[in-house]
Amino acid sequence: MGRAPACAEGFKAAAAALGPARDAHVLRKRISDQAPETSAPLLAHLATLRDAATADAQAHLVSPPFQRLLVEFALWLERGAWRANATAPFKDEAPAILHRRQRKLRRLARATDLADDAQLHALRIEAKKLRYAIDFMSSSLPGAHARSRARAQERLLGKLQDVLGDLHDIALAAHTGTAHTGTAHIGALATPAPNPAASPTLSGKDTKALADLLAAHTTALASHTPQLLRRAKKLLTENMETRDWWST
Repeated sequence: MGRAPACAEGFKAAAAALGPARDAHVLRKRISDQAPETSAPLLAHLATLRDAATADAQAHLVSPPFQRLLVEFALWLERGAWRANATAPFKDEAPAILHRRQRKLRRLARATDLADDAQLHALRIEAKKLRYAIDFMSSSLPGAHARSRARAQERLLGKLQDVLGDLHDIALAAHTGTAHTGTAHIGALATPAPNPAASPTLSGKDTKALADLLAAHTTALASHTPQLLRRAKKLLTENMETRDWWST
């Protein structure tokens, strides 16, 4: 049962298939929260795109390839070759795993250009991995002091994850204002929905009006970027200065 790499690729493909629906939900909510009273036509069309992306995501989850992937993953968990190599007690392995995760996050933080959206997104993924590792492993470590330090760092990483997530979503929204949302090009504002009665084809004039409105909203969202970047730098510095409590 050496199917772990294949399963990993399958789950990456699933994440890519689900991403557009998530992005469409976030974009519509941000614009709705910002100025719901002036965005009715745009919100209605974004809701149509959101619903279409959600339907695509649901279709992927119930598809035979994804269902086979779940079965293969379950079999790998039960019968995989990794089980024969898992001979050390978990509590003995946890400190080394946490140290590697923290070291990788620190190294990436030092190398990351905070003006680069793709690098910020990669940094957020590493912060999430360390946060989840701490949540999963800290209970196996002895001592109330270690568990208290674990909770403190988990809260810190949660704040960092939120800030980097906000920056990612704002970058996505700003990109949408000039190019695309998820896999839907701005031209999709003029594309009929799967149900034409719910969203008839838009005229060129209406498409331009919606695109201009979207651009205005995303520009306003992007105005929060400098403040979020300052917050991200502060949190990254705090994590850099966090002692490796799991090895003490």
